[in-house]
Amino acid sequence: MTASEHFRRLVTDAYKRSGKGILAFEKDLGLNPSSIKAIVSEGLRQNPSIDKAERIALALGLEFYIGPPRATASGPVTVAARFAAGLTLPTVGFGACDLHGWGAPGEVANGAAPAPLAVDEGEAFWVVAAGWSMRPEGIEAGDYCLVSRLREAAPGDRVWFRDGRGKASIKRLVEIRDDVYVLRGWLPPEAGRQTAFTDDRTRGDVAELRPLLAVFDGFPKVEAPPRRRADPKPTVDSPELQLARRVALALGLAEGASEPDIIAEIKALRAAPPAADLVAAAKEAKAAADRLSFIAARIGDKS
Repeated sequence: MTASEHFRRLVTDAYKRSGKGILAFEKDLGLNPSSIKAIVSEGLRQNPSIDKAERIALALGLEFYIGPPRATASGPVTVAARFAAGLTLPTVGFGACDLHGWGAPGEVANGAAPAPLAVDEGEAFWVVAAGWSMRPEGIEAGDYCLVSRLREAAPGDRVWFRDGRGKASIKRLVEIRDDVYVLRGWLPPEAGRQTAFTDDRTRGDVAELRPLLAVFDGFPKVEAPPRRRADPKPTVDSPELQLARRVALALGLAEGASEPDIIAEIKALRAAPPAADLVAAAKEAKAAADRLSFIAARIGDKS
């Protein structure tokens, strides 16, 4: 199949899935009249210029690329915020989720939802997000997350992870280390803030691990489609820096806060890292290590 034939097939498939007339389809995409008709009509079957092909591809949510060969197929995927009337994708939802955002997946009540234009039925499925654990990653409860069946997950991706015990979750894949997948989620808010946590899973735990292609803030309606959410890619402090801030907080609390708060913070610090890390964190927080020791000793008998 030549490149022009492949492009024509993709455009024709998207047009047929829309269920609309050719003029309405072109108008919805924001394209000039006859832009699509000239390509898909049997009597015309024109090959568009490169510039026109790029405009059509972007309108359909297709990637348009001309350049040196790329080493991997993983990376950002453009998914249009328009949906086909005649094609649906299976939809998975969650029952109750635990504190870390893991729950038992199952089909939602309506069973399916419209597919984005230019996404084939065998390529993806929907997952309806639940809980708080991915809010800082740009995913709210009730959002519809488009999950790829074909692409491999890579560090940095938001992913659908299903383990061998029947639990599943949406997380950020932070790192692949030897035989371990390092996943990141977020605890429920406390005092208006959420704290990141990591969840290490071995390859033996994996029943399914697939990247999210896009996230939409509601059911993917053909008319009045939902808004596509951006991926904020939040930066998370290293454990050392997080600890340093807690040390600084403990030192600050010693100068006027209530004694129960001081006791609770020092207890948390004692339970966190080895003593050597605690000293390094204290230096990073620019607090004297001997002063921290003095505070710990002062309340030791009361803790």
